[in-house]
Amino acid sequence: MTWIGLRAEDRTSRYGALVVFAIALTHWVIVDVHDFGYAVGREFVPLLNQRALSGAVMVAALAVAATFYKRYGKGEEEHSSFASLFTLGANALALALLTIDANDYFEQRKALATGRDHLSSLGNTKALTLTALWTIYGVGTLFAEEEREFREQDHEFRSARGSMATPRRARWRSTRSS
Repeated sequence: MTWIGLRAEDRTSRYGALVVFAIALTHWVIVDVHDFGYAVGREFVPLLNQRALSGAVMVAALAVAATFYKRYGKGEEEHSSFASLFTLGANALALALLTIDANDYFEQRKALATGRDHLSSLGNTKALTLTALWTIYGVGTLFAEEEREFREQDHEFRSARGSMATPRRARWRSTRSS
């Protein structure tokens, strides 16, 4: 719906897609997070479960919508705002999914653990894991954004250099052939 709304410049389709995303995100938070998480007596594998799959689909859909707004938006401020909103939503959802799965993994380990020292060690490991996860995700996001900006600046530089070089090359060819 986002793509159709952008290509046809139809505001109703774009807003309809936003409503569909809101409903899907609400369903994921209310239903999928709880129904497909760790429960005592059930085996749980982080990132290889139904919740992670549905979350990954949501993240991908939000990222694609953001890309559509960046690519097909006509420079309106509304398009830029929606692109930022979808990008922020995709990143927040990905980070929430990773955090929830890590928490459930450690809850499973706690249920299987015996001994007070082991539980204390498990709590420290959980805190370190979550800290590392958030740090790695943040640094990765920062580098991805810097790389994107570098590519855009490089493309603009090459475009400007190419347009300036064209008359010079034509002049050089004409003097060389005579």
